[in-house]
Amino acid sequence: MKNYVSILFIIIIFASCTRDPRESVIAAYEQTTGDTKTDLSLKVLEIIDLGYVIAQDSLDILMPEFIEKRDKNIETLKQSIKRDEEQIQDYKNSGKKYGLSNKSMIEMYENLIEISKNLINIYQTDCKGSFLEWHYNRISELKKDTSRVLFNKTKVSYSIKNPLLNYAKQEITKTYMFTPDNDSILGVID
Repeated sequence: MKNYVSILFIIIIFASCTRDPRESVIAAYEQTTGDTKTDLSLKVLEIIDLGYVIAQDSLDILMPEFIEKRDKNIETLKQSIKRDEEQIQDYKNSGKKYGLSNKSMIEMYENLIEISKNLINIYQTDCKGSFLEWHYNRISELKKDTSRVLFNKTKVSYSIKNPLLNYAKQEITKTYMFTPDNDSILGVID
């Protein structure tokens, strides 16, 4: 019985002493600038998991912004079409009144109307070739699996010996975005 208790005690001690694998990822991230690695004697003090962000969370933010930009551009194009149609009518009326041929000007405004209608069609479909194409593609990708984890949020406190402050010890707390497998840091949330 004593052997079992001793073995169990040793296992608990080793289990509690194992380092979180994210510690080395954090150390590499904080101590590397470009190709230069600086030994800051980084020591992780605390790691707190704050949860994760899924695709639906991003969609909840991206969709309203995308729709607002798309709808604003469509409305601007519709207003442009209306102004161009008014210009065409003005040229037709002035041509009748003064006996002028405004054919080239009328054709130019008709072409502008056609371009605006094509742009409206693009915004209402896949936004291909517009400034919203990247946003549309990102949203489409996120919609494929709305439950997919995009990143894990983790609050980390650590200490360093700052060489810029004569190696004074500093304690820093940051919130990191880790990849779903916690193998690398995507960025820091301010």
